[in-house]
Amino acid sequence: MWDSEHSEGTVNNGNGDIEDMRRNPKGLDDFKTVIGKGYFYADKTRLVDELADSDGQAYLFTRPRRFGKSLGLSMLDAYFNMEYKGKAEAWFDGLEISRLRPNDPEMNSYPVIFLNLKEIGDGMESGFLTFMRKRISELAREYRYLLDSDRLYDDEKDDLRRLKDRTCDEAELASSILTLSRLLERHHGRKVIILIDEYDNPVNHSYGRSGQRDILDFCRSLFGNALKSNPHIKFAAVTGVMQIAKEGIFSDLNNVEVDNVLSTHFDNLFGFTADDVKSMLEDAEHPEKFDEVREWYDGYRFGNADIYNPWSVLVYVKGGFKHDMTGWTSTSNNRIIVDMVRRGGPKIFSEILGMSNGGTIRQPINPMVTFDQISSGTSALYSVMVLSGYLKAVPESDGGRSYILSAPNREVSNFFMETLMDMAGITGEADRLKEATFSGNVPVLKKAIQEYLEPMSHKDLQWETSYKDMLYGAYRALCTQHEVYPDPRAGNGFSDITMRRISGDDPNVVIEFKRLDPGSDHSQERLLKVAQEGLAQIHDRDYPRTLKGRTILYGMAFHRKDVEIVKEEIEKD
Repeated sequence: MWDSEHSEGTVNNGNGDIEDMRRNPKGLDDFKTVIGKGYFYADKTRLVDELADSDGQAYLFTRPRRFGKSLGLSMLDAYFNMEYKGKAEAWFDGLEISRLRPNDPEMNSYPVIFLNLKEIGDGMESGFLTFMRKRISELAREYRYLLDSDRLYDDEKDDLRRLKDRTCDEAELASSILTLSRLLERHHGRKVIILIDEYDNPVNHSYGRSGQRDILDFCRSLFGNALKSNPHIKFAAVTGVMQIAKEGIFSDLNNVEVDNVLSTHFDNLFGFTADDVKSMLEDAEHPEKFDEVREWYDGYRFGNADIYNPWSVLVYVKGGFKHDMTGWTSTSNNRIIVDMVRRGGPKIFSEILGMSNGGTIRQPINPMVTFDQISSGTSALYSVMVLSGYLKAVPESDGGRSYILSAPNREVSNFFMETLMDMAGITGEADRLKEATFSGNVPVLKKAIQEYLEPMSHKDLQWETSYKDMLYGAYRALCTQHEVYPDPRAGNGFSDITMRRISGDDPNVVIEFKRLDPGSDHSQERLLKVAQEGLAQIHDRDYPRTLKGRTILYGMAFHRKDVEIVKEEIEKD
């Protein structure tokens, strides 16, 4: 919902681009700000109803980064926190929870501890503990009124002072959330709600560093003390990307309900649904962009729900409906993923390349990931990629543990291709490939394709489709102003690759591939003749029939890493 009373509206620059969209909440994760200033909010308030009747239960919600976890916790804080007494009625008016729980006595009736672990120092143990002392001190200062409470003992007030003044020892720091919950319940006579955002960020950030094990051990103590049989909590909600179970962070807790991307209970309460996206595009006065958004940013499967990447959709709309490099895949250091792909060797490289081009693989997925498995580069790679949003997992119909894995959408496919090209050292060649393709410079294009293929093994180039898949992936990653199709129905058949311009001045492109058998005549004359046959096939089957404006047609013939190319340009009204 966008509240026009609190918004500045949109300004169109004449090209259909939105220059000022104050109502777009990109980068905002504070519920009170989003609602109070009239930004778009995809209603996820049913989460309140799901948790409100809990008694001592802890919930762990794992979703990819920037899928609304922080905003969800902030929403719970706004609803339950007694600090906002008398304010939440206005914030939640008209949202789903106002219908589910009218005149709710639970609203703004609990003390809340909200621990945010987004910023965690440099990944070293000393920096992490310094950060934790600072963060717990900030929390303790919020409750300094407890120092005047006549319901607390003097030694309990001393415990609070040490947390507030950063003079507590490591054991007291690890028990800090338990201590605060005990003091708050004693003073208010009400159980406490604990909210912990990005619990696994300290461990993820320390990946590959010497302090990782010590940070993991501290987190086990902190969360174990806070959540295990804590008699002072109403409920706890914890968010993160991965479960990290076998290291013991939650392994001893029998009161934790884990909800991950494979679970169904809360499946549509994080991320955008199709209805959310349609509502946003309608308010932005561009409902016709829905199909484009679906191709680029849909494709996530959480439980039984079809989910869009909210961050990327917001960036796309905020940027005037353009796809740029500030989307979801650019918002984090992808070092863990890239390192694991590199360790996986040629098999992993080939499988991810195939998924980048629309293929699938079957793989068991284990949502309880261990960092020992990650570091060793084992099959945990695909589990991590599913949990962190780089792959879509659909359960097989036989009810087993295997899932059908694929790249969820064009944005992630492009990220894979750029990453694989960079790993293979062919990024520069790919840029030349794009420039030469659209300029029609055949000599440069031939050289760019040969350099692009140079790192590949002959075993990877055994079929005509091998060349097509390699180049399709590159074009799809590079050509963001075109719709790039492999094997689309065109004219009287199916072209190998068609690139249809959707913006900019570059031409449309149609490519037909041919491959010479290894034992056949593979002279340059023969290659040229076969390339001409490919160009003739484009005309015979009228592949460019529906393309408007300038279009370049290419016939390409390959023998191993040799290529011959012929081209023709046409113009259609």
